[in-house]
Parts: sequence; C-alpha cells; structure tokens
Amino acid sequence: MLNEPYQPKRRPGCSEIFAYFEFLSLGIMGDGLSVGDEGYFLNIKCHERPITEVKFNYDGDLIFTAGKDSTATLLRADGSVIGEYKGHRGSIFSIAIDNKSDALMTGSADQSIILWDVPTGKVKAQADVGVVVKGLDFYRDGTLCLVCSDDSMGKTSLVGMFDTRSKDFRKVLTPASSPVKVLLDASEDFLVYCDSKGSISSVDLRNLQTIKSARIHTSKINNIRPSRCRTFFITGSTDSQSKIVDFLDLSVQKTFVCEEPVNCAAIFNTNDKVICVGGINARDVTTTKGKSSFEANFFDVVTCEKIGSYSTHFGTINSVDVHPSGKLYCSGGEEGTVTILAFAQDFFKANFTGFNN
Repeated sequence: MLNEPYQPKRRPGCSEIFAYFEFLSLGIMGDGLSVGDEGYFLNIKCHERPITEVKFNYDGDLIFTAGKDSTATLLRADGSVIGEYKGHRGSIFSIAIDNKSDALMTGSADQSIILWDVPTGKVKAQADVGVVVKGLDFYRDGTLCLVCSDDSMGKTSLVGMFDTRSKDFRKVLTPASSPVKVLLDASEDFLVYCDSKGSISSVDLRNLQTIKSARIHTSKINNIRPSRCRTFFITGSTDSQSKIVDFLDLSVQKTFVCEEPVNCAAIFNTNDKVICVGGINARDVTTTKGKSSFEANFFDVVTCEKIGSYSTHFGTINSVDVHPSGKLYCSGGEEGTVTILAFAQDFFKANFTGFNN
C-alpha cells in the first residue's frame, strides 16, 4: 500500500555515468509512458556530493540534476544516464531548462551562470554575475532567463536577467529581502520570489515595482515550484509546511502540514495531488525529534490530508519533481542519489479526492 515502504521492481544497470554525450532523440516517453501495473523503482548514483535540484524537462522524457559537486547530470526518464555538464567551480544550486529542451542554464556558488547546449553538452555562454546564484527560471520562448541571488558571502542580493541571444546579463532589481528562488507567472509580466524569512514578494516586470509582499511561513522558504498553468505555485519551508499560493494576489489557497522541514514540493498536473520532501539534516537527527528514515509524502489537494508516503532515500531529500503524465516522480537526496519511482496501481487506487479539471 502507499503508506508502507514501497519496494517495486528495480531495473539493473542504471548506475554508470558516461563521460560523453550522445545526440538526444526527444519525445521517447511523454504522455505515452508505459509503466505497468507493478511500477518500478530506480536509485541512481549521479553525484559525489548532495543533490540540490532535480527537474523533468517540459515533455517529461529527460531529467536534469544538479549537485554540490559542481556538476549537472542528464538522464532519460527511464533511468539511463546520458552524461554530465562540467564547467562550474562551485556547488550548483539551481537549474532551468527551456521548453524545447535545447538549452540548460545552471547557477553556481562560483558566482556564475552557464548556458549549455543540451544535446551536445557544449557551453554556449557563461556570465559572471558577482553573487551566489540560487534561483533560475526561463521565459517560455527561451530568450530570457531570470536569475536570483541571496545575500550570502556578504553580497547584496539581486534579481537579474540573462539574454540568451546577446549573451548579456543585467541586474533588474535589488530586493528588500534575501531571495532563495524566483518564478515567472503565466503572463510573464510578473515574477515572484521567496526569501529566507518566509515571505513571498511579487514584482511587475513592466515597471519593476514591488506589488505585494506577504509573510506566509514562519521560517525560510526553501523552494517554490509552479503549477503547469503557472497561475499558482507551491512552497516548501523549514517550518514543516507547504502551501499552494495564488500568483495574482499571493493568497494562500491550501496548507499541507508535514512532520519535518520541507525542502521542496511539487503539484501534479491534475491538480489533485501534492508531493512534499525534506527531512531533518543528518547532523541534527540525534538532537531533535527527527526520524532516521526519509520519505516522500503525498497529500490530497482538496482535503489537505496526508494520504501516504514512500521511503526511498537514506538521507535528507532536497528536491522533487513529478512527471507531466503523473505516472512517476524523481527526487534527489543528500547522499547524491536520484530516485525514480513509477507508481503502481495501488497509488492510483489510494484515497485521493477525484474531480474534473
């Protein structure tokens, strides 16, 4: 059952990381993904240090990961590793992929951003932004990418813009707080960023005026992820809560309460389920109420109740993303491994509230 530790079939031979790139044939999975009734579970060692972010591309046939070992890794959604993107000299904290899966942007503690050609792994452009990069988000057409930085290392935080055509980076605004992640709304006229104090701020990009700031968490917001339609987004906070927030007025629509700090959360494209991941840091386990196991928790959007969980990592889970089809998810942990779990039929028979989208 969903609320029991899940041990579906493991596919062998998925732990090798290749040192070369091959030309990608995109669209091999997408909505036509075949999982089977029993599902499957893969655990792939992709990084030598903790994974900071995992993301499916827009079509769902590729997974991109980033880690504190200064590399980003590219996998197919079936778990086969394609290659690595090496070029940074510090931890990579954020990645963004354009909708066509042609371009990958990485942001690092080495205070630079790199624009990569996805199929070849070649560097298309690199820019020194002078701050530790914590958040990235592409415009739909891939011509611009938002960049945000917190105030770590004594630097002044910023929100900036990188133009993929001119290869120029420019500072857009100096936030009043310390941004952690940044997102564009559906119209691409507005952005929101979360900060280390638990607040969300929205900015009108047409005049660079802050429209509203709202403190919706009592502790740091570790991540924000958009819905497929980008009319709302979901937060993950150190206060052990995750919230669905409206892009327009920053009103909280739903609140999900977890037992441990939430590092990341994601919304299913069907808008009926939410997955939250996190956990107490390993160094804090013996001095807190934290558990030694680390789970991905699933919530019903309508009732906000926890429906079940999967135990898939040996360390704190730092990032999660759901496949566009809703048939599987991927997560990245403190131990440097990526987990891909395809849901068995018991998941879809679980007590989630059904409704028409």
